[in-house]
Amino acid sequence: MAKGGSYENEIAKKLSLWFTDGKRDDIFGRSDGSGSRFTSRWKKGKKTANQHGDITFADSIGEPLINIWRFEEKTEY
Repeated sequence: MAKGGSYENEIAKKLSLWFTDGKRDDIFGRSDGSGSRFTSRWKKGKKTANQHGDITFADSIGEPLINIWRFEEKTEY
């Protein structure tokens, strides 16, 4: 099983394939710092668009899903 960033990339690819009925694997990707950038800026009262979870959209067609769901990936190994 993949760990850390590799796991998040694997999930983003699977989510992309699911979202596009198997047509594309590049709609979603790992967010900057795996969501940590959003958290550190939020603590300072700053906003950071589309970086609030481990997965964000790489293509704008995925934005509606990211706007309603936050993806936090955890794996046991």
